[in-house]
Amino acid sequence: MADAHLRADDAAARQLATRLRQQREQAQLSADELASRIGITAADVETIENGDRLSPRQLVYAWLNACGLLGPERRDIMDIVDKPH
Repeated sequence: MADAHLRADDAAARQLATRLRQQREQAQLSADELASRIGITAADVETIENGDRLSPRQLVYAWLNACGLLGPERRDIMDIVDKPH
């Protein structure tokens, strides 16, 4: 049972990582630029985009704000964060 939970977390982290990277790239922001806008390091951006960890809701919200993302796609990404893991 614990293994299934870990796999679900890994899948959610990978899905979130992919979506966040796509948004940063579409906004034409470097990891350094995004990091400075939301108060984290470029290394943190890379860790998140590699799917090495799920990000707190507040950080994802700030990330999407910095990328200028609004509307249904934003809600879809926030749903990944809000889904129980």
